[in-house]
Amino acid sequence: MNSSSLQTLTLFCGLSLVSATSLAEQAASAETLISLEPAIQEVLKQVLPPAPEASRRSLHYKTQHHTHSAGLDNDYTADTRQEGLEGALLAILSVAHLKTGGVETRALSLCGMLDLLSSSASQLELDSTVAVPIGHIFLPMAMHVQKTFSGQSKLIRLVPGEGFANICRPQAGSSFAFEAETQNLFSVKGGWGGSTKRQGNTSFVRHCIVGNELPAQDIDSRAQGSYLPVSCTATMLGSQVKSEARLAYFVQSGSYLSLEAKSNNFSSITKVLAE
Repeated sequence: MNSSSLQTLTLFCGLSLVSATSLAEQAASAETLISLEPAIQEVLKQVLPPAPEASRRSLHYKTQHHTHSAGLDNDYTADTRQEGLEGALLAILSVAHLKTGGVETRALSLCGMLDLLSSSASQLELDSTVAVPIGHIFLPMAMHVQKTFSGQSKLIRLVPGEGFANICRPQAGSSFAFEAETQNLFSVKGGWGGSTKRQGNTSFVRHCIVGNELPAQDIDSRAQGSYLPVSCTATMLGSQVKSEARLAYFVQSGSYLSLEAKSNNFSSITKVLAE
């Protein structure tokens, strides 16, 4: 991995989802919004081997998602574009279509397993009922509210564990682990609450086990070759909250796709839709 590709990492979060040009070409002229930590760059240089050449291909796919959180169910679809940069690095752009609006997410990822940088933005339209004071009484009134959400996250610490060097080219029966810490910034604008900003760090340890090869068409009818089922468990440091995830590593493209995740009161299921 050379210095020019690392510079591309710092530029990626200025990309536009609406452009039809190559993600790599966009990265060359995009505005820097957040940059990759030097310590992370060193880990990538020293630990990660080149990914399969196939990972340089551009991919586009549509997924259907079902989530359950705090007793509420939500269904939505998402359009995702993915392009391989140098080695195991992926540029991933996704637009989720919710009933109340859309969410645009851009990420630089290690083969779809670990985001190095990410940026998201959404504008949601909400209909709610509020109590409006009139004299000494409060009357219900229907209100239409627009809220804008944005978030940024970057990996600030990465500690490779056993088998980490094969994270982007796993073999059946193998395993890998790593410890990571991300710095997160979240802001909300609009509505009755005005503007809110929150910042904090999240640390976790993740361990993954790789299963035997299966036909890739079992997950994506358009896919060629095979995929490796991958089961991961993670523990949030400090809170000791545990989570589980089920992913597919597509051998042909050299990338992971999350299929199922769950922790405490949250769960999600993802299916690839035929286009």
